[in-house]
Amino acid sequence: MIDSPETRDRDDAIWLHRDGDDTHVWIHIADVAGRFPAGTAADRLAQRRVHTRYRPGRIDPMLPETVEQEAALRPGGPQPTMRIALRFDESAAVTDITVGRGRLHHAHTLTYPLTSRVLAEPSHPLYEVLDHARRLATALLSRRRRAGALAFYDLHRGYATTEEGHLVRLADHQRHVGYLIVQELMIAANSAVADWCMARDLPILFRNHRAATVAGDTTALLDELAAAQARDDPTGYERLRDRMTLVQSPASYDTRVLGHHGLNLAGYTHATSPLRRYADLVNQRVLLAAAAGEPAPYDDATLAALAEHVNEVTREERRRRAERHRTAARDDTRRRLRSAGHEDLSAADFGKVVRLAVAEGRDVPELMAETRRRLHAGELALRDRYEILIGATAPAWRTLREDVHRGICDSPGEPVTVVNLHAQAHSDRPVTPETVEWTVEDVGDVRQPRFAATVTLRLPEGEHRSPTRAAGTKKDAKLQAAIALLATLTGLPDRSHDAPPPTAPPPAAARRVPPERNAAMAVNEYGQHGTITGVQWRFHREGPPHEPEFTCTVSALLPSGHRIEATGSAGGKQAAKLAAATRLRHTIEEALTPTGGDT
Repeated sequence: MIDSPETRDRDDAIWLHRDGDDTHVWIHIADVAGRFPAGTAADRLAQRRVHTRYRPGRIDPMLPETVEQEAALRPGGPQPTMRIALRFDESAAVTDITVGRGRLHHAHTLTYPLTSRVLAEPSHPLYEVLDHARRLATALLSRRRRAGALAFYDLHRGYATTEEGHLVRLADHQRHVGYLIVQELMIAANSAVADWCMARDLPILFRNHRAATVAGDTTALLDELAAAQARDDPTGYERLRDRMTLVQSPASYDTRVLGHHGLNLAGYTHATSPLRRYADLVNQRVLLAAAAGEPAPYDDATLAALAEHVNEVTREERRRRAERHRTAARDDTRRRLRSAGHEDLSAADFGKVVRLAVAEGRDVPELMAETRRRLHAGELALRDRYEILIGATAPAWRTLREDVHRGICDSPGEPVTVVNLHAQAHSDRPVTPETVEWTVEDVGDVRQPRFAATVTLRLPEGEHRSPTRAAGTKKDAKLQAAIALLATLTGLPDRSHDAPPPTAPPPAAARRVPPERNAAMAVNEYGQHGTITGVQWRFHREGPPHEPEFTCTVSALLPSGHRIEATGSAGGKQAAKLAAATRLRHTIEEALTPTGGDT
């Protein structure tokens, strides 16, 4: 069992064994369902509380303390458990899973720091199993990232991503490889359990997470996180943390499988923490009954109602917590705004002061000077620059606002992000592709690609549409359209432009194929020379079996991008191909002459 030093509600234990290229993992989960059935007083209390609450200086457990202590895993044993047995192949893919009742005969209690110390001592009795666990966890993390999951750990600085794609600070005691081991194996177990249930059409409380439209590309976010890690850059981390908190949507429970965006999984659930989360306890009852061939403890309607209850309690908690934080933060920020020493504030605290000053139209010369310094030093978070760009309309902020606008427009990745931030900040409902609608048209050709982009922002107060902007790539066209829209939103000068069309490539060398060459071979040779590109042959057959007629159509592109095409028909396929090739060859060679239409 690997957990925090002060943990009392231990509900999972892990053991591993290597067998050739395979790794067998046994995850024992505290048998909370076996302690009391649904509908008892303890169950009603757990249902009402939904989850354990960890507050500064105290813990409010989901279960009555006596029940929690009876059900929690502890050193020694034996103890009844729910056992999830997994087999992983050498690529860290799950190849087998069994779920059912188990028995934990003996357990070791380790803290995260102690796990690191054991892994530094190869002679320790637990070194081998922990080394296997570390290797498997690292492979699981790599596999998740290759699959497109937003998965990141920096144990040195103390940052990690959550299941929902938030970047969070780790407590000092969590900044050890033991934390990574537990997180990766629990994610693997919950994912495998979800797959096990889906394969059996077994309704449980699945954990779903939808992608927020404004969340951005996962690969780009991982690249930014890796860059912050390589630079050992706490300011960069805080910017990303703030941005990812703004744009990630919360996960929820449902009896339907809707997928999990943050983990990039088709299905996911929670089944490994029944002491701390009511959803896990409900799922444990369902899983154990299914594994034993017993009747389901809940009908579909009850499960759906429990999912909605848990979601509603969680939403209300989130709302209340946010309101408390906002009130406390406003009071603290107002005090900081009135005081001196803005240069000593952290990036997060400074951003709050700037946003309050912008919202209230305050003219604070010392604050504005420090804002300008941080802006030019690259230390001002994008969210803070967005607030200045959109909200700092007071005359005193004019020069600084123009500098912010110029900097955002000159940063290739930022204008599109700012448009998305504006959509989220001003929409009264979840942001969808209809809220921020991109129209991108291909207006070029194969040799001279060119795209025209327009972005439309639909908000409660009205619709904003950018002028159309063109560039050589879709990304650049969208960038210029976003810059143009920012001018519309802010009233500042439009810094966008249409990228000039690319210079036409020089014509291919007029290299003629010898006239005695077969026409079909000649067409192919012209393609190899680069005289034409994109050669395509298509065949169509008609007529009765004893008297078929084949039609061949061959097409290609000239250097100008002009498409040419020729058709030939005959009683045989090769003869039809030769007829079509002869006509196309004539067109190609006509274009190679100085008087040809396409040279």
